[in-house]
Amino acid sequence: MLLLPLGILIVLASFLLVANAGVRYRTSLPSMDILAPAAVDNQGYFPDKPVDALVMYDSNAFAGIEHVGTVLDVLDSMQVKYDVFDVDRGGDYDLSKYRNVVISFIDLDKYADHIPGLMTWVENGGQLLFSIRPDPSDTFNGMYRKLGIVSKSDGLIVARGVSFTSDLMPAAEGLQLGADFIASNSYFVELEPYCKIYLNSADALKVPLLWECKFQKGHFVVLNSDQFNSKSDRGVIGAAYSLLQDVFVYPVINGSIYFINEFPSPIRQEANDFIASQFGRDIQNFYINVWWPDIQQLSYKYQIKYTAAFLETFNDAVVPPFDKKSENEKYQYFGGLILHNGGEIGLQGYNHVPLCLSDDAVNQKLSYPDWPAFESIELSVYEAYSLTRAIFPENRITTYIPPSNILCPAARRWLRQALPDLQVISSLYLPGEGGLAYEQEFSEADDGIIELPRIIGGYDPTSYMRWASINELGLHYINSYYISPSDVLSDAQGPQKGWAYLHDQFEQYVKWLDESAPGLRNLTSLEGGMAVQRFARLAVDTRTTEDRVEISLGNFYDEAWLMMRSSRTPGSIDGGVITPVTSNLYLIQALKQQLIITFAE
Repeated sequence: MLLLPLGILIVLASFLLVANAGVRYRTSLPSMDILAPAAVDNQGYFPDKPVDALVMYDSNAFAGIEHVGTVLDVLDSMQVKYDVFDVDRGGDYDLSKYRNVVISFIDLDKYADHIPGLMTWVENGGQLLFSIRPDPSDTFNGMYRKLGIVSKSDGLIVARGVSFTSDLMPAAEGLQLGADFIASNSYFVELEPYCKIYLNSADALKVPLLWECKFQKGHFVVLNSDQFNSKSDRGVIGAAYSLLQDVFVYPVINGSIYFINEFPSPIRQEANDFIASQFGRDIQNFYINVWWPDIQQLSYKYQIKYTAAFLETFNDAVVPPFDKKSENEKYQYFGGLILHNGGEIGLQGYNHVPLCLSDDAVNQKLSYPDWPAFESIELSVYEAYSLTRAIFPENRITTYIPPSNILCPAARRWLRQALPDLQVISSLYLPGEGGLAYEQEFSEADDGIIELPRIIGGYDPTSYMRWASINELGLHYINSYYISPSDVLSDAQGPQKGWAYLHDQFEQYVKWLDESAPGLRNLTSLEGGMAVQRFARLAVDTRTTEDRVEISLGNFYDEAWLMMRSSRTPGSIDGGVITPVTSNLYLIQALKQQLIITFAE
């Protein structure tokens, strides 16, 4: 059974070696490159940029620090200049300095004397966001009608899930998510008919969770939930903040990156009951003739450029010598097609053991052996690196994906010495189980390495993964997704569902993203790193008049990407290109340092 497919594989590998001899694999962005290391200041680039917002929080409240931390992370990402005010410490502030106020604490009675002044400020034209719903109190009872609430429950009820009743966020309208993990303590409310509702609960109650409502000359935006506190919720908070102004512009990354973990890697030459019953094949035959053609077809159909992470072996050897594995024909076959289709090959390592010593007290928690000395780690990485370079001499190893998403600090500091072309590390964006994962932001580290985390993964994305994906599309306009060949055989994803089901679910996700995120670029990890680098350095200053918005960019190199939410329809743009994303959200490709967008009559 194996002779025919292996023979075909060897012929194809030989063909690729001949056909691609002398060909240098390049990214599809020839005008761009990794930027040289530089100390840049985007927050202080425009010293005359006004402070837009006052964020009020309570440092002594339960979960108060976590929530306001998420709010400030969002505002930093969106280039909002803000001041913070801790109501627990008391004091006063000058509301005339701000266009927007964000209330990020729940005990309004704690600052009751100042609430009437805030309401008067809104009446006279201020914009106020409740980023978290207030607790029941006499103070809230005295003001809730101003928020567009006709009637409300005396206490809080549990509202499950989120239903997107509008196109507030990219790729979200009509979706219902989170019934299994979002349980908002909310008010059951009836709103004025002139209020606009963006999110309801996904249960039978259909509780409004996000709305905006005019009040006199001002404006309220209300998040009627206490559940939006973590990294996976940032997009909702950002979208709510963007509703405060008629025109709001913020920087985004604009990229879709698909990673394949542990690939190329050894394929077991043995039988598997699941594979045999469904396909009449052994494991190796299945991967060569079923799994890989299906995955490759998605690349052709949706213009995906995969970033693969080479893994030499699945053994747990931590003591040298680290022998080379003799599967070069298969590595060349799979990897050659990745490169031929515009993809990239990065490195996951010699084996799947995280690069941690016993003093780190990490590996044993996951039943991995500890590396006995740092020299052993160095030799293992060098072995995998040298084999990859021998098989793919024209492919630079610019991306590293940590095994099990774990990267201990000493190895993190040393990696660039072992991998001379290293530009990008891709671990996890969301916290990993047990707090052991190397958790990242989309950023440029002090040593110049670009942090390009993967957001979600798997062939059958859960409701929570969809939620996280939508939030990151809304905040950074990015998809960073991973799959692994071994997941097909795992108990959780493979035998219980079958490959046909998993393949269909994965394609449904890819198709949904392709159809619902206009202008989203398909990138490799290196290209994504270039985009993150430009995003992380960019400074944005926006000035809006009645008929136009003028955007000034600092630390501008060759292009930048922005998102604009506008209640007015753009008519023309000087210095860039506009792509509509939703009814009031626009993707902007900036080609110059100064842009002028004129609104239609």
